[in-house]
Amino acid sequence: MVETTKSEPVEFKDPHRRRRLTYWIVGGVILVLLVAALVARRHNRATASAQAKAAQLQQALTKAGLPAPSIDQIANVLGEDGEVVCQDPEGAIGRAVHYGVSTNGAGGPGMRTVYTPRQVVTGAGLVLAIYCPDKLPEFLENVADLKIADTIREQTP
Repeated sequence: MVETTKSEPVEFKDPHRRRRLTYWIVGGVILVLLVAALVARRHNRATASAQAKAAQLQQALTKAGLPAPSIDQIANVLGEDGEVVCQDPEGAIGRAVHYGVSTNGAGGPGMRTVYTPRQVVTGAGLVLAIYCPDKLPEFLENVADLKIADTIREQTP
C-alpha cells in the first residue's frame, strides 16, 4: 500500500487581482477629477453682474468701431472682475502682447519696431476701463511711448 500524507491545500493566486486594484484606483481618481471639473464649471458660470459688464464692454467696443465678441464669450472669459487681465495688466504677458504686435515678426537682427495697431490699444484700454479702472492710468502710461497708428484694415462683409 502506498503511504499518503496529508498535503496542504493549494492556493490559487489571481494574477489579475493587482491589475484590477489599479484599475479601481485609477477609475476613482478620474471620477473625482470629473466631479471637481463639473463643480468648477458650474461655479464659473457667468453671473448677472458678469453679463452686465460684458454687455457694457460689447457696447463700448462696438461704439469704438471694433469687432465685439458675444456677451456670453466676454462674460465667460472675463467674469465679474476681469480675471487675469486685471490681476497684472502690465505683467510679463501684457508686455509680451503689446510689444509682440509692435514688431515686424522677424527674429534676430531683422527685428524692428513698427506701429502698434490703435485697435489693440483701444480694446485693451476699454477692457481695463470697465473691469479695473484703477489699473487704466498705469496702462496708459506704459503705452504712451508706443508708436500707435491705424494699421488694421477694416473687413468688408
